[in-house]
Amino acid sequence: MYHITNKHLNLKSLLILPVLFLFTDKVFSQSGYTPPYGYVQSTPPSPESAKLAQFSISPPNLYNGTQSLGVPLYSFEFEGKNISLDLRYQASGVRVGENSGNVGLGWAISPPGSISRTIKGYDDLAFASNRDVVGYVYDLVPVPASYSHSYWVNYLNTGMKDTEPDIFSYSFLGSSGQFILNKKASSAAPITITKLTVNTDKILYDEPTKTFTVIDSDGFKGVFSVKEYSTAISGSNNNIAWDACSPQYVDVNQNIKSGGRAINSWHLEKIISPNERELVFNYD
Repeated sequence: MYHITNKHLNLKSLLILPVLFLFTDKVFSQSGYTPPYGYVQSTPPSPESAKLAQFSISPPNLYNGTQSLGVPLYSFEFEGKNISLDLRYQASGVRVGENSGNVGLGWAISPPGSISRTIKGYDDLAFASNRDVVGYVYDLVPVPASYSHSYWVNYLNTGMKDTEPDIFSYSFLGSSGQFILNKKASSAAPITITKLTVNTDKILYDEPTKTFTVIDSDGFKGVFSVKEYSTAISGSNNNIAWDACSPQYVDVNQNIKSGGRAINSWHLEKIISPNERELVFNYD
C-alpha cells in the first residue's frame, strides 16, 4: 500500500476524488413558489473526509461511552515525532443517510493530517468571472451595526448570497480542531482565520494556491495542498410524476457556475520539521 524512499512516503489508493451527484425534487409548502435558480444547501465532504472530521469532533468519551477503535497499519519516527497510518472506526453510531467509504461503513484510513470542510450555503472561496456567486470570504459588503429589515431585503435581492461561513475541521500529528475563514477586509487584504478550538496550533491560508499550513506547538509544519473536489448537482421542476428527478432537469454547467463544484478536503503534502527536514507524501 505504501513505501518510503528518500524521505518520501507514498500512499496508494488513499486519495479519493469523488463526484457527488444529487438529483432531488424539492417540495415547497407555498403554492406557486419557485426557488432561486442555482439554489444549493450545505454540501458535506466525501465519506472518508467526513469520517476523519468526526474523529476530531467526537473523540473517545468515557462519559457517554463513545469509543474509537484503531488498527495500526504503519508507523515510524521522523525528527522525534511518531508518524502513523491507522485504520480507525468511530463507534458513535451510523447516521441516517451516512455513506460508506472505501474501507467500509464507519471506517476510515487516518493519515497524519487532513483538512475537510462542510460548505454552508455556497462555496466560501468562490470568486471568479465565470461564477454566479461570490463566496462568504469575498463578499465585501459590510454588515450594518444595527438591524435593518430593508437593508437585508435589498441585499438578498441583488443575487445569490453566501451569508454563512463554511466549517473547516483539521487534524495534524495528534492535534485537531475546527476553524472558519474570515471575510476579507478589502480586495487586497489577506484571508485570515478564526479558530473555533482553543489550542496552540497556528493555521495559515495561502490565497493564490488555496493551500493551508498548520504549525503545531513543537514547530512542525504541515503543508496541505493536495486537493479533493466534489460536485453537488441539483435540479427542480413542478412535475410530480415518477420522472420528476430526471437528469434532463439538471443544468450541470449552471450548478457549477453557482458554486456547486468546490474543494471539500485538503490532504497533507509534506511535513517540515523545525530543522527544515521534509517528509513528503505522494498520492497515487
